[in-house]
Amino acid sequence: ERFRAIRSTLPFKLLPSRVIIKGVTYCVLWMNAHPSKAGVSNMFSPREIMTNTRLDYLKHCKVPFGTYCQVFQENQPSNTDLERTVDALCLGPTGNAQGGYKFFCLDTRKKVV
Repeated sequence: ERFRAIRSTLPFKLLPSRVIIKGVTYCVLWMNAHPSKAGVSNMFSPREIMTNTRLDYLKHCKVPFGTYCQVFQENQPSNTDLERTVDALCLGPTGNAQGGYKFFCLDTRKKVV
């Protein structure tokens, strides 16, 4: 239900199955990031209890799910005329302490971290 609400805000008619799967994972990440009223603790989220890590909203809320981005692509060798960025959709934060994000490359249809 939560992903249907997010999907309705996106300007795309069709989404690849990988993006839909990562969208559901994105919703689960944020559902587990907040303490539940009927949960074990009123202070700690389920994610914090299980992994002992807390999401930092300044790091993990920079780019919303489904946002079109230009993502850096490292070319080998780096002195060629190839493009240095690729078109991608944001799949949400990785959840690590550094605040990285996952992206879906529109050209190759693969996940880019």
